[in-house]
Amino acid sequence: MPASHRPVVLGAEAETEGSACAASPSYAVSRKHRHPSDAALSYQIIANWVIAAHKSQGSFQMEAGRHDVERFWKLETSTPNATQRTEHLFRHLSPAFEEESIPA
Repeated sequence: MPASHRPVVLGAEAETEGSACAASPSYAVSRKHRHPSDAALSYQIIANWVIAAHKSQGSFQMEAGRHDVERFWKLETSTPNATQRTEHLFRHLSPAFEEESIPA
């Protein structure tokens, strides 16, 4: 795939607000925040949809409602403009997005 068409690869983990993250920098999205296109939806509802879609993963289902933050970080940097593209994505999710740079 040409470098200009490569997607940015992100890792994600559900966490409780205030917990430390080993990856730096990281991007956090609050599950409590209402979705910008529909105030009836929160990111928690979207997380529940993911759990329902992956119902075969029992341990994932057991985590429902236990976390209030989704934390993301870049897994690789070979994609051109990966940092800028990632920051653009999470700015679009603002104000649910809070950029954090937590030392490992």
